Amino acid sequence: MYDDTAAVKEKTAETDLPSSRSSGPRKVKRKKKAVLLWTLWVILVLVILAGLGVGILSVRYQDHFFPKTYIDKIEVSNMTVPEATAVLESAGDAVNIRLSDGEEDLATLPLSSLIGENVIFAMVGDAFSQQHADGFFFSWMEGATWLHTGDLLGYPDKAALSALLEDTMYGETGRIQPEDAYIDLGEGGYTLVPEVRGNIVNIDLCAEVLAAAVAGESDLTARDILVEVSGARVLPEVLSDDEELLARGRQLDNYLSASVTLDFQDGNTYTLTPEDIYSITDIRLDDEDAECVPDPERVRELTDKLADDLGLDGVYAKFRNVVPTRELIYYRVGDKGWRLDRDRLAADVADALASGTDSTVVPHYDYTWYWQDYYNIGNTFVEVSIDNQYLWYYVDGELLVETPVVTGNLATGDLTRRGCFKIYGMVTDTTLTGPTWNDHVDYWMPFDGGIGFHDSSWRDEYGGDIYITDGSHGCVNTPLDAVATIYENISKGVPVVVY
Repeated sequence: MYDDTAAVKEKTAETDLPSSRSSGPRKVKRKKKAVLLWTLWVILVLVILAGLGVGILSVRYQDHFFPKTYIDKIEVSNMTVPEATAVLESAGDAVNIRLSDGEEDLATLPLSSLIGENVIFAMVGDAFSQQHADGFFFSWMEGATWLHTGDLLGYPDKAALSALLEDTMYGETGRIQPEDAYIDLGEGGYTLVPEVRGNIVNIDLCAEVLAAAVAGESDLTARDILVEVSGARVLPEVLSDDEELLARGRQLDNYLSASVTLDFQDGNTYTLTPEDIYSITDIRLDDEDAECVPDPERVRELTDKLADDLGLDGVYAKFRNVVPTRELIYYRVGDKGWRLDRDRLAADVADALASGTDSTVVPHYDYTWYWQDYYNIGNTFVEVSIDNQYLWYYVDGELLVETPVVTGNLATGDLTRRGCFKIYGMVTDTTLTGPTWNDHVDYWMPFDGGIGFHDSSWRDEYGGDIYITDGSHGCVNTPLDAVATIYENISKGVPVVVY
């Protein structure tokens, strides 16, 4: 049986061959179309994505500054208002305002300290509003540089500015008032005390000048702003180099440097030091002059001390006897003789200081016992030796009288005082009275209180050891002829040396 199935398949196969060859071009076309479609889809997706991106950025820039945005020369691109505010505040801290009086800085403070609270935030918000005012969704894409200059300070409030300057200039230090230079009269001398500059400033003047200088300031780039205020500092009126002050100092120096020498004789001298002169002087200062006046009481205190230390009274002094063969003797100056005239010494020193010239002051004594010729008490004197019970009287260097005498009773203690004295009285034909005596004498010459020279008619002998048990009540009993000669050739003030 004939199987036509195989024939059909063969025929079919033969029939299909031409069809396969004709479908190739169609397939290429389909591929190209697919690529085109995919390309279109990609482009569409990219466009959509780009649109979305631009939209997203547009939405973002509704809350941010546009690119290339500057506020008061500070870039705030892509920042929010709070971010830009923080950047501007930091920039304000970096701008220093130096307030100067032309010689030195009075204060330095950041520009930000002059800006009121919320001013920068308000200015940044105003800039943001202006930048976004047109409402165009894609304004940020224009690409232009956007500059904003704000009224950062306006005209600062002077009262608030004064308070700020007060705190900046004084702070914890507080106010230090200026003080004039002056001459301080201390206990040991004078001192030129320099001025105190202090820190006092005319705050209101500074606030007014500063407010005007920074009004409308709109540059926050880091730098110093110099503001000069003439005459702002309150300074002392009298400085250390003030000529009138220095002139008064020179007056004091000249006065205190005066050479005043006290020559107490016998080799004892003393030149007043500036400290001495200062201590005894009243100094009165005024605006033009330094008046120096020695104070009499203090001068006397100083000269008394010097007399005690260096003077020839009140100390043991050397005396050469009239008999050259005898040794030198030493005596204690008595209360009545050989006294330095201290009142006159003080007056002479005060006069020497007041004269303003170099001077030598020679003290005056009751008697001159500076070395003269052979004797150091002058050439006219009476000398009494208790041990020898003998008297010598020299007049102008020549021995006029020498005689034995009787001095105070050693046994009863009625002693004739040793020392240097002077004749202070002369009486004839008088009566000497006392507790146990009432004696008439022809000649009486006291030299130490109630002690003196007189005749003694009740005595027949003189000298020797009589004085030990039968001496006088202290006087120097002298033979009548000798005491008469002395009386006739002596005067008040003649020295008497008893040893």
